Amino acid sequence: MSLASDINKLIKERLSLYEDAEGKGPDFYFDRSSYHPMGDGKYLQAICELHRTKQLSSQNFNAKVSQVLPRLSSTVITVPGNAGVCWGLGWSWRELPEDEPFLITSAIVTKGLISASKINNQNNELSSLTERGVVGLNDWFLSLNVQVDDQIHLPVYSPSITEPIFNTAACALSVLKLANDEGYETVDLKVINDCLNWIYAKRIDGLGWTYSKHNMTVDLLHQCYILNSCADVLGCGVIERETVELLGQFSFSDNYLDAVRVLEHSRVAFQEDALTIYRKIPGWEIEILNKPARLWSLGELLSVISRLVIDGRHSKFWQQLGRALSIRLISVFEACNEETKFPRHSMHAIHGLSCFLGSIKLS
Repeated sequence: MSLASDINKLIKERLSLYEDAEGKGPDFYFDRSSYHPMGDGKYLQAICELHRTKQLSSQNFNAKVSQVLPRLSSTVITVPGNAGVCWGLGWSWRELPEDEPFLITSAIVTKGLISASKINNQNNELSSLTERGVVGLNDWFLSLNVQVDDQIHLPVYSPSITEPIFNTAACALSVLKLANDEGYETVDLKVINDCLNWIYAKRIDGLGWTYSKHNMTVDLLHQCYILNSCADVLGCGVIERETVELLGQFSFSDNYLDAVRVLEHSRVAFQEDALTIYRKIPGWEIEILNKPARLWSLGELLSVISRLVIDGRHSKFWQQLGRALSIRLISVFEACNEETKFPRHSMHAIHGLSCFLGSIKLS
């Protein structure tokens, strides 16, 4: 079979398993089977890609959306002073309450809902939930924010973690841009562009975007969140060079690594049993953590690569890279890696594979 057939077969199998489980499963941070709204957000994005590229009929698409809506509707979280709705993890993390909303979860879910509404604007339940999600995200931006520069305010990570995290803020801004493009009432597009440009400018050459102003970790998943968000708002032209640099940062032999960390002090003395790699860039010393990339990191990377297959200047390069990464993801699922049982992780991967399958069809 061709690679496209292999990808299509895996997507169908994994979507079916996900649907049978009703979006429930364990998580890296929570080992009991639970429902994960973020998994459904990525699930919606995946089936929207499949429908967009004629891999999924309208009838099947609508049936799948109808299965998701009751789950998302029953897990909405309201925040004082916010007229819309948000979503959280569905379980306690870092001693935060189970009903703590998170900006990244709310952004991923709302993006899935907007994308689905573009395809089916006749579903009243979908339209209503999408509207409430957009209002929730917009009100979060307006009320749960911190000033980071003159005229620049960024939304915080959660009501209890009141720090702007670059990747989550970027995702929220890109979803507000998408909502505005679709006719929803949001903050002014200039504000969205100014904030995204501010985040874009925080990139450190040779390194990438740190997690936040106070957390100097740079990980693959969150780099890809920012790259996709910048492409959504500022265009693909601003991410191609950065993505090439990202590959040099996180690829190692035939594998990808998950994270690097900026050292506050000079490295410790070399140890014979140490597997950590160090390198320097101008002004910084970097510790490359010996940790393979997670499934959701590879899935989000594939979604970045897929858009560059279509809109990048070097389509053949990106297509070859996407093929190799797709084969790697297929092998992870075939090996029944523990991560494949995590709804959030697996749906990131399936969304990435759906994007690449679409890029093959479109190119």
